[in-house]
Formats: sequence, C-alpha cells, structure tokens
Amino acid sequence: MLRLSLRKCVTGGILICFLAGILLGFRFITRNPEEAYRLAAGIGDKSKRGGNDDWKFQDENSFGNQSATQSKNLMLKKMLDFRAKMQQERVLKAKMRANLTAHNHFTPVPFDENGMNYNVHVFYYMWYGNPSYDGKYFHWNHRLLQNWREKIRRKTTRRHFPPLDIASNYYPELGPYSSSDSEVLSIHMQEIRDAKIGCIAVSWYPPGLADEEGQPPDRLMPKLFHSASKHNLKVILHMEPYFGRNHTTFRRDIIYIMNEYGDHPALYKKFYRGKWLPMFYIYDSYRISPKHWSEIFHTNKRYTLRDSKYDAIYIGLALEESHLLSLKNAGFDGFYTYFATDGFTHASSWNFWPEYAQFAKKHSMFFIPSVAPGYIDLQVRPWNGENKRERENGKYYENSFKAAFNELPEFLSITSFNEWHEGTQIEPAIPKTFDTYHYLDYEENGKDFYLKLTLQYVKKYRRLLHEAKISAQLAKERKNVVKNNLNKTYQSVMTPVRNLPKRLHKEP
Repeated sequence: MLRLSLRKCVTGGILICFLAGILLGFRFITRNPEEAYRLAAGIGDKSKRGGNDDWKFQDENSFGNQSATQSKNLMLKKMLDFRAKMQQERVLKAKMRANLTAHNHFTPVPFDENGMNYNVHVFYYMWYGNPSYDGKYFHWNHRLLQNWREKIRRKTTRRHFPPLDIASNYYPELGPYSSSDSEVLSIHMQEIRDAKIGCIAVSWYPPGLADEEGQPPDRLMPKLFHSASKHNLKVILHMEPYFGRNHTTFRRDIIYIMNEYGDHPALYKKFYRGKWLPMFYIYDSYRISPKHWSEIFHTNKRYTLRDSKYDAIYIGLALEESHLLSLKNAGFDGFYTYFATDGFTHASSWNFWPEYAQFAKKHSMFFIPSVAPGYIDLQVRPWNGENKRERENGKYYENSFKAAFNELPEFLSITSFNEWHEGTQIEPAIPKTFDTYHYLDYEENGKDFYLKLTLQYVKKYRRLLHEAKISAQLAKERKNVVKNNLNKTYQSVMTPVRNLPKRLHKEP
C-alpha cells in the first residue's frame, strides 16, 4: 500500500513539473517573442552555437537576420506607426462630427426638413362641443365628479354653465369651442406644427361610443386626418376604455381602424421589426389581464394580431412598478406614464423613471415618459387639491422635461394639448372673470407661453437625439476600426511564427 502511494506521488510530481514547464515556456514565448523565434530556429547565443552567426530564416520578414537591437527598434517603429494612425483617425472623426453638427448633414429618421419631431407625441381631445356646431355644449359643461375614495359614490348633478362658467380652471383663447369646427381644428394643427410636435395622440372610442360627457369622436376622424395631413402632422390613436372592452373587442377595434384609416398618409408609422407599423396608446390597459392580452399580442396564439396587416406597436399604460412585468408578459411593445402629477402614481414619479427606462432597455421595450406643464382639476374634482401642481411660470414643465431628458427615451409624450378639465393644456389661455371667480392664466408670460416653451424643449430633444445618434454611429465605427487594427497587429506579429522554416540553411 505504501509502495503504491509512493508511486502515485512520483507520477503526480512528474506531471506537475511537466505542466509547469509548458506554462513557463508559453509565458516566455508571449513575453519574449523575438528570443523564442531565435531559439526555435537554433540561432541563439553565439557561445551556445560555436560562434557561427551566418544563419537566418528563409522568410525575409523574420527576426533571424537582425540583431536584437534592430528587432526591438522595428517593433517600436510598428507601435509608433499604429499610435499615429489611431491619432489620425481620432482627428478625422472629430472633424466629421463637427461638420455633421454644424451643417446638419446627418438627419435622423424622426425629423423632416421642417424640423418636425415625430418622436414627440401630444395627447389631444376632440370631445368638445357647443350649440353652434353640435346643438348643445359637450364637456365644457362637465358635471362635478364624486370623490373616488368615498365608499358610497353618488353621481352628482351639479354642472357648469358655459360660455362664462366652464369646467376648467383656465379659459381658452378660442372660448368654449367645438371640435367639429374645421377652423378651430386648423388653428390647433398649426399651433402644434409651430411647436414642432410631429404627432397628435387623439382620444378615440369605437363608432357610436363616447365618454359620459361627450359625443362619439370617430365621426370626426376623417376631418382630423385631413387637417393633420395638410399641416404635415401624423396621427396616433389613444384607445380609451369603454364598458365591455376586452381583448376580443379591442381586436375588433384594431381591425376596424386599420381597414378604415390604415392607408391614410397621416397615420403615424414607424419602421419596427422589419416593417412599417402604426402605433397605439392603450389607456387603462391594466383593466384587462395579461393572459387575455397575450391572446392577441403573442405570435403563437390563434387570434394574434402579430405578423398580419393588423400588427402594430402597442403601448400600454403603466401605473405601478408591478405593471411592467405584466405588460411584458402580455406582449406589449412598450409603456407610457400619461399622468401629469409628479408622485400621483409610481410611474408618474420622475425619480422612478430611471428604473422604468432600465426595465424597458433590458426587455427591448419602449419607455415613453409623459411630461406636463402642471395639474389642476378643481373645477371638476373640487376635493382633489392634493394632486394639484403649480406651473411656477414654466418651472414645473422644465423639470419634467429634464427628468425625461436624463433617460433620453426614443419617444416623448406631452400631457396635453387641450385637456382643459385637468389643467394640463399647452393651448393658449387668456385672463377671464366670471362673477367673483377669476380663471387662471399664464400671467405676464403671454397666452402662447407654453407653446413657445414646448418649441424650445422639442428642439433640445431633437438635438439630444441627434447627438446620441452620431455618438452611437461613431462608437460603432471606432469599435470596428480598433478591431481591424488589432487584427492587423496580431497578423503582423504572428506571421513569423506561422512561417517558421521547416529546415534552416547556411548561406553560401
């Protein structure tokens, strides 16, 4: 037994020494390639070779016919040449970037020649009406809503009485207008265009349906698409919830929309997953379970919308962090936050946006934060003062844009152009007094102050996207250049090893 153990120890020691020798030899070769070449060719030290130094490699590029000093100088020269090339490439790239920025030769896809940014979407509402066009007022006379926290939710009958008493804390420059008025629609489209907003996300219900205070908006869609097209704007439908909505009725709605408006040039489309797809925002998407959504959003399901003429980019509403995984499992392409009040929901809290952006990036989804100028809905929810957010002469709007810019999302949404009930509008407002009530306005900044601010931030967003696109392009090119140079360097160093002669000869 002792003898067997001793034999094993001796065998193991020999193996260890053998492996150590291989490792040391490899380390010597990698650290002293020139000397390794000499030893391999038998042209090492003169004292070990009898003083004969007339041997050399058959390959003229090898180190065998050079002294150690000459070889080191050659390697140093190659290294300096490599560094010089890299420096030259850096200078050329810097010049190219400067030229692109100065002359705007590089135009990212979401922008047109007029500077319209189609990655900016503003929520738009066509539910307003007045007696001149619709026979009576719609939405301007909105009733006061019951507190949703109360156990017994009684439907109140108290209403506003336009044209002086309207359901808003602000008063529009155009007065209590009708969404059916083509002139009003044209003014709105021009104001949105002047702010360089490329897309309007319009509130939509199926034909014949509307919210409790409005009239069916689908009948106005042809007029909206026509006006948007004239002003070079694109339209996205903001799918509103209605009684009985489920994944089956939603599928039916999408089929109707695509058959009715799918070929209209004003319908927004983005090149995604190898084809041009429209986009839909889906409000209150959490009311339908992920399991049911997956029946139409997963490709392997019987009633799927994917890989068909009804495929699209479907964006769900996120309220809480737990909704993110549900939206992913349901098969949504992304999510948006909508609400204007910082802190109202987890998703509308600006300080949590980095987490949402990180989740979207990890799962290849779109994160679309919603920025807003402020929030006040006391003319329809007089009990909701805790969610009021002062505009602070544009400071709140600026801070919301900054929070979004920090994540640099591909898309940005604005809440809203004309949601007057909740005081999130950027549409022009004017001073107005009714009895003892004084409507809010934009003060000394002027009636179109928030349109001007929007233009400023949309331009900044465009510039940030532009620079990010250039940086990504340059980083990709730089990576390819470094990879190619490393390959060339590797080849130049390793070629002598591959070309070692099978036999050495002495020159005559």
